[in-house]
Amino acid sequence: MKITRKIALSGAAVLALTAAAPAEMATLRIGSHRKVRRKAAPAPTAYAVRAPKPPTIDGRPDEPAWSAAAVLRIARTLRGDRRAGELTDVRLLRDDKHLYVACRCAEPGTDRIKARKQSHDGELWSEDSVEVFLGTPEQYYHFIVNAAGSTYDGRAKDKAWNSGFRAAAAIGKKAWTAEMAIPLAKVGDVTGETRWVAAFNRNRHAGGGWEEFAWSPTYEGDSHVPGRFGKLKFEPPPKKLPDEGEAEDPAEAVTIKSVEAAAGVVRFNLSELPRDARIHRADLLIRRTKTFDARDPAAGVDIAIYPLFAPAGQRVGKPPGKPLALRRPWFDRFDATDAVRAWVGGKLNAGFLVKTLPYWHAESTCLEIAYEGRPEEVPPQVRGLQAFHRGGQTFITWQEIEDLIGADEPRWAGLRRVLADLDKRREVRYCVYRHRKRITPATLADAECIARVKPLSGWNVNGRSVEKPIDELLANEYALIHGQWDPFVGADPDGKWGVKCKMERFVIGDAGEMLPRTTGLYVHTTQEKGRFYYAVITAIDGVENTTAVDDKCSLAEPVAEAPADPRPVLQKEFPPRPHWNYPERRYHYVRWVAAPDHGNLPSHYYNWSVGVPDVVPADRGGRGRGEMPADGVPVELSLHRDHYSYWRTQYRVELNSLVLTPHDFPLRTAWYGYHEAQGTLKSFRRGFVHNYTQRRLLSFVQWARAKWPVDGSRVFVTGQRGTPGTGALHLGLRHPEVFSAVQAGFAVADFKAAIQKWPQWRRMKRYIPDVERIWGPVDADCKTALSPEPPADAPSVWDHMNLTAMVRRRPAAKDLPLVTISGRIYYQPTRDFFLAMMEQGHFIAGSFSVWGGPKLVPMSLTGNLARGFTQDIGRNVPLPVFRVGIAGLRAEPRKGRYDVSFNLGLHWSDPLEEPGRFEITLRYTGYRGRPTTTAVTFRRLRRFKVASGRSYAWRFTPAEGSKTEPQSGEITVGDDGLLTVPGLTFDGPGGRLSVTPE
Repeated sequence: MKITRKIALSGAAVLALTAAAPAEMATLRIGSHRKVRRKAAPAPTAYAVRAPKPPTIDGRPDEPAWSAAAVLRIARTLRGDRRAGELTDVRLLRDDKHLYVACRCAEPGTDRIKARKQSHDGELWSEDSVEVFLGTPEQYYHFIVNAAGSTYDGRAKDKAWNSGFRAAAAIGKKAWTAEMAIPLAKVGDVTGETRWVAAFNRNRHAGGGWEEFAWSPTYEGDSHVPGRFGKLKFEPPPKKLPDEGEAEDPAEAVTIKSVEAAAGVVRFNLSELPRDARIHRADLLIRRTKTFDARDPAAGVDIAIYPLFAPAGQRVGKPPGKPLALRRPWFDRFDATDAVRAWVGGKLNAGFLVKTLPYWHAESTCLEIAYEGRPEEVPPQVRGLQAFHRGGQTFITWQEIEDLIGADEPRWAGLRRVLADLDKRREVRYCVYRHRKRITPATLADAECIARVKPLSGWNVNGRSVEKPIDELLANEYALIHGQWDPFVGADPDGKWGVKCKMERFVIGDAGEMLPRTTGLYVHTTQEKGRFYYAVITAIDGVENTTAVDDKCSLAEPVAEAPADPRPVLQKEFPPRPHWNYPERRYHYVRWVAAPDHGNLPSHYYNWSVGVPDVVPADRGGRGRGEMPADGVPVELSLHRDHYSYWRTQYRVELNSLVLTPHDFPLRTAWYGYHEAQGTLKSFRRGFVHNYTQRRLLSFVQWARAKWPVDGSRVFVTGQRGTPGTGALHLGLRHPEVFSAVQAGFAVADFKAAIQKWPQWRRMKRYIPDVERIWGPVDADCKTALSPEPPADAPSVWDHMNLTAMVRRRPAAKDLPLVTISGRIYYQPTRDFFLAMMEQGHFIAGSFSVWGGPKLVPMSLTGNLARGFTQDIGRNVPLPVFRVGIAGLRAEPRKGRYDVSFNLGLHWSDPLEEPGRFEITLRYTGYRGRPTTTAVTFRRLRRFKVASGRSYAWRFTPAEGSKTEPQSGEITVGDDGLLTVPGLTFDGPGGRLSVTPE
C-alpha cells in the first residue's frame, strides 16, 4: 500500500512557500485517514487441469497428481486493505465428475486453531476454515471445510441445498491442509459453453481474532459478492502465470501485518522526515469498520496500542512498555509523540503493535506529525478571524476556504448530503490554536491545538425539527395536508417532514444577525482567568498551512477571559404560527456547554425555547396583558416527546407560567445523561455514566429564574409518553429542592426491571428508553457519577436509577415533589414505586386506562387542560397526601398487569395555617359520587409546627349536603415527624378539617 502525504489541490489553491520567513513548524500525515474504497484489482483467473486419476480425499494433498496443478495464492484480506496474515495455497484438479480442491493454510500457531467436529451445515466460517464459491455469474454455490474436517454447502446463502460433496482436513506442525471433491453435475456443465466463476477464501481464528482472507477480494465485509469472483477455466494454464505473491516494499509508506494474539502491527515509513528533526507532537489516528453503541461487547474493550522498538518479525508476547494514551480533551486520537521522537532519535522503528482494537479498519490508520521544518506545499488559509468573550466563553469565528452550500436557507435533506460527503474528496479541518503569546510561525509549535473543526460549523445542525416544517406548511393558506388526521404521525427528524426543515446558522450576539454561511465557529469554555491569543489554521488531509500565519488568521490582540456560568445566546423570537400555540412570546436560545459539568466533550451546544406568557388575566393572578405579577410566575420545564423538539410549547400546566423547553438531541439520553466514553475511543468498561443532561437542565432553570421574575416555589417538570415522562419523574424526585411538582405521562421508575421485563412488556416497550446503548448493558453494571469528579465507590447506574429504592431509603420526613402520572397499563416494578410513594407519605395520583392513553393529569391553579385539577401546588402551600386506591395496588393484578387508578377526584382548598391551628377544606368527587375513607398526611406546613411525640386533636365538620358524619380524634406524631389523620371519610360536598395541639 503506497500512501504519501501529498495533497491534491488546484493551482489556485496551492500557496507556494515565500522567502519572507521560514516556517518553524511543518505537518505531515503518513497514510490516509479517509475511508477511501481501494481500487479493485482485475478479477484473477484460476485453471483446473485434468487429473490423471482421482486423488484420495484424506486431507493430505501429498499425492503426485497435485504437482500438475497451478498454485493460487490467497494473499490479501477480504476487503483488500492489507496482506493476509498467513498465506494459503490452493490447487485445482478436475475430471468428468468432480472438481478437486486442495488447500495448504500456513499456520505457525496450530495449537491455537479453532475448529471442532460439527454436524453438516454448521457455522464453519466462525472457525478456522476454507471456503470455495463456485458456479456462474447467475447462480453460485458455497462449500466450506474447517480444520476438523466438518463440512457445509449451500446454494448462495441457502444451506438447505445439498451437493453430497466430500472433504477432509489434517493439522500439521506449521500448517493445516484440506481436500474437497465437489460433484460438477450439481453445479453446472463442464462440457458446454458455461462461463464459470470461483472464489477461494480462508477464515483464520488461530491468530487470536477473526480474519478473512481472499484470493479475489470483494473490497467489503461480505464474501458473497459474485461480481468480484474470479474466472475459472477447465484447461491447462498458460506457460507463464503472474506471480500472485506480494513481497513487502520497504519503501511503502504504511505496512500492516498480522501477528499472533493481536489485531496486527502497523508501521509507518518516516523517511520523509528531515534527519534529526525536532518532533513537536505526533498523533496516531484509527478508524473502525462499523459504528456501534455501548450494547456491543466491543464497546467494553480497551484499545491497547504499543510502540515497538524491536524487529517486527519477532514473536510478540507480553506487550512492551505502556500503551499509547488518548489525547485530551477529545479522546479521538492517540498521543504517539514519545514513540516518534525515539524512532527519529535512533531507536529501531518496528511500528505499533495494535494489541486490541475491535473492528479495526487497518487501511485508514495514519500518523500525523508536527515537526520543526518547512512544508513543501500548504492549503489556502482562513481569513477574517475574530473572537470575543462573554459569560465564561470565547466565541471564535473565521471565513472558511470554500462555500459548500451555496444557499442561505437549505433544507435538511440538502445539508445532510453535503455533511455526509465532507471527507470523500479530501478532509478539510480548521485547527484552533490557543496561546498566552501571539501566535506566529515562530510560536505556533508552542501553542495548544484545542480543536479540529469540520467545515460548516456555523450551521445549527442540531436545531432541526419536524414541527418547524409542519408549522411552515400549516401557515400557508394554499397548503392542504390530507390523508392523515395528525401530520405528526410518522414524523422523524431525519425522515418524514424532518428532511424539509429549513436550516439556520447561529447567532452569537443576542438577537443579532445570523453568521454568514461561510463562517466557521468554535466556542471555547475557559477554565482559567487570563489573556489568550487564538489562531485558526487550515489543514487538508492532515497538512496544515503553517506558513501564512498572519493577522488574518491569528489575533493581534489577546482576549481577556474569566470562568463563569455559560449564558444562553438568544437566536430570535419565534414568529407567530397558527395551531397548537399558546398566548405567549416564544424565544429561541442556544447554549454551548462544556466538560466536565454538562458534557464529556468541549463545545457541545443545545437548543432551547422559552415561552414567556403573553396574557395573564387579572383574575388568574396577573395584572393584565403582557405583565407578570410582582411575586413572579410559575416555571415549567417541559420535556418534549420523542422525535419532537424545543420548537413548540407542547402544553401549559399553568396559563401564566414561564415554559422552558429543552432539546434532548442529537443523542437521546432519557433526560438523564450518558457514559463519558460516548463519542470517543475510550472504553465503556471504564469511567462513569454522568447525569450530564440533568445538570444542564437544572443550570438553565437557574439561569431563567435569574432573568425573569418567577415564583421559585412553583417550579414544575412535565413530560409525556415514555422517555420524557421518565425523565421528568427522575429529575423531579431527585431534586425536590428545585421542583414542587412532577406531571408525567407513562414513566419508568426502575430502568433495570423495565429492561429485563421487555419480552413480557410488549405494549410498553415503546415507552421504555433504550438507555443500554449509551450506558452499557445491564449486566455490565456501569457506575454513575453524581458530580464531575466522582469517587471510586460511586453507585451502579442501574441501582441509582431505581426510584422505588430511593424513595424507601429516603427519610419520610423529607419532602418530595407532588407527582401525577398516567398511562395505559403498568407492571409490578412500577406498582412497587407507587406503593413506596404512598407508604412513605408522599403525594402521587395516577390515572390509568387501557383505552384512555397516557395523557397528562395536570394539577395547577390556573390551568384549563382536560382532566385537570385546580389546585395550588407551590412548595409554600400546605399539601394533603392521600392513599385512595392503595388497596387496589396491593391486590393481585389481572393477567400480570395493572391499570388501577388512584388518588383521583381529591380536592383541597382554603388552608388556614397558624402556629396553634391548621384548617383545610377537603372534597372527594371520585367514583360515582361515593365517599372515600383514607388516611391523610399533611406536608409543606410552615407556620403550624409539628413535632415527633406530640399529640394533636383533629375534628372534621362535614359541609352542607354531605352524607358523612362529623369525625374527631387524637393522634400522636411518630418518629417520622409527619402529621397523619387516619381513616378520614368525606365525599363530594366535603367538609372542614381542623387540627390543634393538645
